[in-house]
Amino acid sequence: MTQLNVVDTAKKLWSSKDEIAKNIWLAGLGAYGKSIDEANRVSDKSSTLFEELVAKGAKIEESAKAKLSDKKISTDVLENRVNQVFTKISGVDSTKVDTLNAKVDELTKAIAELKK
Repeated sequence: MTQLNVVDTAKKLWSSKDEIAKNIWLAGLGAYGKSIDEANRVSDKSSTLFEELVAKGAKIEESAKAKLSDKKISTDVLENRVNQVFTKISGVDSTKVDTLNAKVDELTKAIAELKK
């Protein structure tokens, strides 16, 4: 093998290695770009879903308001229902809290009287 052939062979080898390295780099950039596209697509889809849920919630709210006004439910009935739900969720009876608040108010007044 002549010196010229060795140099040509070396240049071809380095050239192909450079090309392989460049292709790997480009593949990495392509994967990055594809992931960005996918993230944007998912983001757009979730935004659309959120907007659909908001619209549906608005319709349900309108329907609920209409039903409430049609049935003319008093605020006392609504308040009792809210208190029942609160009691079930928290385990705290709102009437007991009201009683405790009244007793604290009485004690506060008694202490104020004693200070005089």
